[in-house]
Amino acid sequence: MIRLFLTSCFLFLCANVQAAQLAAPLDMAASQRIVNAFKDDYEDDFKSEMARVPKFAIPTPEQSYVYAKYMNKAFEKAGYSMDETLYSYFKGERTGNVVLFMSKINLETYAIFLKNDAIGAAFKRAGGVSERTLQYAKDIAREIPITSADYVVEGDPSYKIEGVPDNLPIRQERLLGRVKQGSGPWSGWLYFESLTNAGEQNGIGIVDMRDNLPEGEEYIWKQLINKKVKVEGAYFTVKGVSMSVPESKVIAVDPSFFDRKVSMAFKVL
Repeated sequence: MIRLFLTSCFLFLCANVQAAQLAAPLDMAASQRIVNAFKDDYEDDFKSEMARVPKFAIPTPEQSYVYAKYMNKAFEKAGYSMDETLYSYFKGERTGNVVLFMSKINLETYAIFLKNDAIGAAFKRAGGVSERTLQYAKDIAREIPITSADYVVEGDPSYKIEGVPDNLPIRQERLLGRVKQGSGPWSGWLYFESLTNAGEQNGIGIVDMRDNLPEGEEYIWKQLINKKVKVEGAYFTVKGVSMSVPESKVIAVDPSFFDRKVSMAFKVL
């Protein structure tokens, strides 16, 4: 009985030490520690097991399980949590150091497919990822619809921008970026800045905060300022127009506006 109790305590402590492991710093030193742990203890078994599964350029569930199984062990031996590291990677910015970290351990090859249910399930079965991280991988995937929006602004059938034709073609879109306050071309407005096309001159106008907005809607817009989001909505482009403010060198040419006749859904990332 005493031995059983001591064994249970030992297992409990080990589980909690493992759970307490944090994300690896996304730098070369951390990736080298993980590589060393992998090569010292797991590389041979990894190669042997990987040789028995089908090989494709895009990771399969079988490849993903083998990779996650052994790389998760290497992370743990190096003192890090693979799950927390992936979550940190998805949450952060893709800087040069991050690219080098992910490529050195070949993790990005798999990370970009974690939004796929089969690949995600393989990583989860191997103990390399949690449901929280898998859900976030889907949240930041532009091609996957928002399933639980944090904010929804209903469309207004009477919406109109003075001087802009009503019959401009609109594009239904799902975009990743930030909601920002304008200071140049979008002065007085909130605009959407894409993660891949920065700069106020490239923004998509959302709402003129100087308008007499409904109280509930104004609250939502204020909550979204400076937030990283996924947004679903529709926008149109006004050709042949330039927008700027005095003494500013930032000019928006052929500006785009979200069509507020259409509802907008936001997922905060």
